[in-house]
Amino acid sequence: MPLDAWSGVEPGEVRRLSAELARAKARISAQEMAAARALESAGAARRAGATSTGNLLARDFGGDEGAARRLVNTAKKLESTTHTQDALSRGEVTFEQSSVIANGLDKLPTDVTETQRDLAERTLLKDAERLTIRDLRRRTDRLMDVYAAKPDVDAHENGILVDRERMARQNASFVMWDKKNGMHGYRGEVPEAEAVMLRTALEALAAPSRAHLSDPDATLGPVPEDAGDPAHRMGRAFTDLCSHLPVEELPSNGGVGAQVVVTLEHQTLLDGIAPATLSDGTRISAGQARKLACRVGIIPMVLDGTSLPLDYGQSKRYFTKYQRIALANRDGGCSFPSCDRPPEWTE
Repeated sequence: MPLDAWSGVEPGEVRRLSAELARAKARISAQEMAAARALESAGAARRAGATSTGNLLARDFGGDEGAARRLVNTAKKLESTTHTQDALSRGEVTFEQSSVIANGLDKLPTDVTETQRDLAERTLLKDAERLTIRDLRRRTDRLMDVYAAKPDVDAHENGILVDRERMARQNASFVMWDKKNGMHGYRGEVPEAEAVMLRTALEALAAPSRAHLSDPDATLGPVPEDAGDPAHRMGRAFTDLCSHLPVEELPSNGGVGAQVVVTLEHQTLLDGIAPATLSDGTRISAGQARKLACRVGIIPMVLDGTSLPLDYGQSKRYFTKYQRIALANRDGGCSFPSCDRPPEWTE
């Protein structure tokens, strides 16, 4: 079918054809893994001067070496399975599902019997019909459920989680760099539990009810349904999160907590015209400095015209947690005239 012909096909038919393509792709993956096993057993990579079978496969058709290595590894693990290989060759499971099943079976204890392994494999194939990839992967942690006593299953799962968490913490990484355009880039990996905490905080900050906070000129009224694409909403949420870190709980350095000092002249604080300077020399606008001066962990250092300190500020907000509760009880929500926003939405 020509690529431009899809737009003229009835949606129901497109879905049917798309599913057929997915099944065909699964059957092709089964053949690719069979070919990878054949190349691996024949030692073809070494004779061709390749570093590995994955390297050889990637080289042959300009592929991704990492993906090719994963294909070879999955092919090796599936070699001892019968049901999963057959299901993949019939297009009943995807390559991703077969990879999860292979990794799950590989985690079974060494003393498992062939009957138990066969039952576990059949169970995972059945689960693959209804579970997402993420849930199927989690299901493999309790694969012993199908043949072992509960205490043994719990101990096995806990052992897997302990090892996974230890490795995740060891492999955690974070790299940050200055893009020289007023932005910093970053990339990294964090353990699953901490990632869930971060995502929960960001989603709370990126909630539609807070969309008006990113627009200083917004007026009270209906909250916009969408304030940009998800990536930029989460980016703004991450920006807000960075400026609200609980510095009182962070380690101190030389007796001074992890805090940023904003240095600005007294006149700047009054009329908001001249830029200010952060503790590492970064220059920021007067408006940004005035905003930061009110937030946790930001200490405004106000100077006179001859750079003599007039005020060192403080690193606490205007009210405590319990004072905020009292304010919510007193006002019942936002205290701005005619605003009916609940206490949870107020800043």
